Amino acid sequence: MRPFLVFSPRGPVPEEVLDRLSRLGAEILVAAGVGEAAAILSQHRPDLILVTPPARAADVAPLLAHVDKRPSPPPVILIGDEPETSRAMALESISEERWHRATTDLEGTSAGAASAVLLSRVQLATFLELWETTEKGAPSAAAHVLRRLALMLGASRVSLLSWVPGASRAHLLHSSLGESVVGLEVDAERYPELAAAAAQGGPVLVEEVDRDPLMDGASHYLAGQGVRSLLCQKLPGADAYLHALSESEPFGVTSLAMFRAAARLLAGRVLSEREARSAAPTLPALRLALAVLPVPAVLVDGGSEEILGANPAFLALTGRLEAELSGAALSAFLRPAQPEDRLDGEPDDMDLARVAAVSVPPIPVSLHRAAAQNGSAPRLVTFLDRRELLDRTSREQALRRELLEARKSGS
Repeated sequence: MRPFLVFSPRGPVPEEVLDRLSRLGAEILVAAGVGEAAAILSQHRPDLILVTPPARAADVAPLLAHVDKRPSPPPVILIGDEPETSRAMALESISEERWHRATTDLEGTSAGAASAVLLSRVQLATFLELWETTEKGAPSAAAHVLRRLALMLGASRVSLLSWVPGASRAHLLHSSLGESVVGLEVDAERYPELAAAAAQGGPVLVEEVDRDPLMDGASHYLAGQGVRSLLCQKLPGADAYLHALSESEPFGVTSLAMFRAAARLLAGRVLSEREARSAAPTLPALRLALAVLPVPAVLVDGGSEEILGANPAFLALTGRLEAELSGAALSAFLRPAQPEDRLDGEPDDMDLARVAAVSVPPIPVSLHRAAAQNGSAPRLVTFLDRRELLDRTSREQALRRELLEARKSGS
């Protein structure tokens, strides 16, 4: 784990702070002056710079000049209440109570995100942008979050795995590597961190590992290379696991904080995807229903009503070929209903139209659109040919008129 740089310009580091840091498992590098802190910055890549009480913002200002020169500057956090107007924008200040909550969150087994306070403003702003992306529900939102998370962590790859504890196989749901690897099955025994994350609840950090299970099937120059760290965490409320790998540098405590925040961010996305899949009929199931329906029917996209398929009864009704219909908008084959198509007593909201057919005039039909579970889910549209009903009704009305005329003439 990357080290902490503890800057203590006004005396020794409080024992309580040292105790909490040691429990997190990170190496602690202590600097009493700006020169000593600058020397540590030039020799190491600290994960976070912690300024301990009773220091003030003015004590940190000379150090910030050295921090700003770093290509990837670590967050600088001052423990203690400090007015924003009295400190530089690059310096974060948190109360002792929030510091206690953040470190307790990292130590504990809950899936909380109080440790996100340890992230820099840039990192928090990135999480806000990612949250907005997931809220919009874009199909590629999860993959986008994983790619951004990989950049923020300095990870080689970040993946989202689906795994039920005890199962022999895990499935790749999303990956920063792209959608081409989605659906890949992996041997759960090669991912012992999954079981550890299921038991622990919080992030599991494995350091100095020599395996990369996901890339075992890759070419020889990728497979089997030594890697530095693995991070794994179960998403709250879902049998899905966030999994990251670093081939260059070990992860740090801020990596754990990012991971906790990302796990909570992705949990809602994964659960909503799962609910949508369980609520909406699958496309193969709808195609099977389409094939066996005895009435004319088409399968359409729920949003655009693009025709995805038509059954034999619909092809026979319209005299068309399925290749002619597939990919076209349903509206292209519908014409407005005529006044005589609606019978007395029928509800005004009945969906009536005329469907264009080959070699015959447009056919009067009533349509029934199956309720869509979500806006883009495919759904069935069935058609009832009304020609026989309208002809019979027309004959009945003609017969009634003849009877009335006969009665009038007989009287």
